Amino acid sequence: MAVQLAAQEAKAWARIGDRRQVEVALDKGRRLLEGMPYPENLDNHFVVDPAKFDFYAVDCYRLVGEDKLAHTLAEEVLRAGTDFAGAPAAAGSG
Repeated sequence: MAVQLAAQEAKAWARIGDRRQVEVALDKGRRLLEGMPYPENLDNHFVVDPAKFDFYAVDCYRLVGEDKLAHTLAEEVLRAGTDFAGAPAAAGSG
Protein backbone atom coordinates (compact mmCIF):
# COMPACT_ATOMS: atom_id res chain seq x y z
CA MET A 1 0.00 0.00 0.00
CA ALA A 2 2.85 2.44 0.80
CA VAL A 3 4.29 1.92 -2.70
CA GLN A 4 0.97 2.83 -4.28
CA LEU A 5 0.73 5.92 -2.08
CA ALA A 6 4.23 7.00 -3.14
CA ALA A 7 3.21 6.61 -6.81
CA GLN A 8 0.07 8.67 -6.23
CA GLU A 9 2.12 11.29 -4.39
CA ALA A 10 4.52 11.49 -7.34
CA LYS A 11 1.59 11.99 -9.72
CA ALA A 12 0.20 14.76 -7.52
CA TRP A 13 3.57 16.56 -7.48
CA ALA A 14 3.80 16.11 -11.24
CA ARG A 15 0.42 17.73 -11.74
CA ILE A 16 1.62 20.66 -9.65
CA GLY A 17 4.80 20.77 -11.74
CA ASP A 18 7.33 20.15 -8.96
CA ARG A 19 9.91 17.87 -10.61
CA ARG A 20 12.11 17.68 -7.51
CA GLN A 21 9.27 16.36 -5.35
CA VAL A 22 8.31 13.94 -8.14
CA GLU A 23 11.80 12.43 -7.89
CA VAL A 24 11.62 12.28 -4.09
CA ALA A 25 8.29 10.43 -4.19
CA LEU A 26 9.38 8.08 -6.99
CA ASP A 27 12.63 7.28 -5.15
CA LYS A 28 10.66 6.54 -2.00
CA GLY A 29 8.36 4.21 -3.94
CA ARG A 30 11.26 2.44 -5.67
CA ARG A 31 13.07 1.87 -2.36
CA LEU A 32 9.91 0.41 -0.83
CA LEU A 33 9.31 -1.76 -3.90
CA GLU A 34 12.89 -3.06 -3.94
CA GLY A 35 12.49 -4.17 -0.32
CA MET A 36 9.51 -6.36 -1.18
CA PRO A 37 9.56 -9.84 -2.72
CA TYR A 38 8.33 -10.08 -6.31
CA PRO A 39 4.56 -10.70 -6.13
CA GLU A 40 3.42 -14.25 -6.78
CA ASN A 41 -0.02 -13.26 -8.05
CA LEU A 42 -0.19 -10.02 -10.04
CA ASP A 43 -3.96 -10.48 -10.42
CA ASN A 44 -4.34 -9.77 -6.70
CA HIS A 45 -5.57 -6.19 -6.43
CA PHE A 46 -3.60 -5.66 -3.20
CA VAL A 47 -0.12 -6.41 -4.58
CA VAL A 48 2.05 -3.95 -6.47
CA ASP A 49 3.16 -4.93 -9.94
CA PRO A 50 6.67 -3.45 -10.38
CA ALA A 51 5.90 -2.67 -14.04
CA LYS A 52 2.84 -0.69 -12.95
CA PHE A 53 5.05 1.52 -10.80
CA ASP A 54 7.17 2.26 -13.87
CA PHE A 55 3.97 3.13 -15.75
CA TYR A 56 3.19 5.72 -13.04
CA ALA A 57 6.71 7.10 -13.41
CA VAL A 58 6.24 7.50 -17.18
CA ASP A 59 3.14 9.58 -16.59
CA CYS A 60 4.89 11.69 -13.94
CA TYR A 61 7.85 12.44 -16.18
CA ARG A 62 5.52 13.33 -19.05
CA LEU A 63 3.55 15.71 -16.84
CA VAL A 64 6.69 17.61 -15.76
CA GLY A 65 7.97 17.89 -19.33
CA GLU A 66 10.70 15.24 -19.13
CA ASP A 67 9.58 13.76 -22.43
CA LYS A 68 12.87 12.05 -23.30
CA LEU A 69 13.00 10.29 -19.93
CA ALA A 70 9.30 9.38 -20.18
CA HIS A 71 9.87 7.96 -23.67
CA THR A 72 12.83 5.85 -22.56
CA LEU A 73 10.96 4.45 -19.58
CA ALA A 74 7.83 3.85 -21.70
CA GLU A 75 9.90 1.75 -24.10
CA GLU A 76 11.08 -0.34 -21.13
CA VAL A 77 7.50 -0.76 -19.88
CA LEU A 78 6.44 -1.93 -23.35
CA ARG A 79 9.43 -4.28 -23.62
CA ALA A 80 8.69 -5.82 -20.23
CA GLY A 81 5.02 -6.20 -21.08
CA THR A 82 5.42 -8.09 -24.36
CA ASP A 83 6.88 -11.45 -25.29
CA PHE A 84 9.41 -12.14 -28.07
CA ALA A 85 6.61 -12.13 -30.67
CA GLY A 86 5.22 -8.77 -29.54
CA ALA A 87 2.14 -10.23 -27.84
CA PRO A 88 1.21 -9.18 -24.32
CA ALA A 89 3.31 -11.11 -21.83
CA ALA A 90 1.58 -13.46 -19.44
CA ALA A 91 0.97 -12.11 -15.93
CA GLY A 92 4.07 -12.39 -13.79
CA SER A 93 6.50 -12.75 -16.68
CA GLY A 94 7.36 -9.11 -17.13
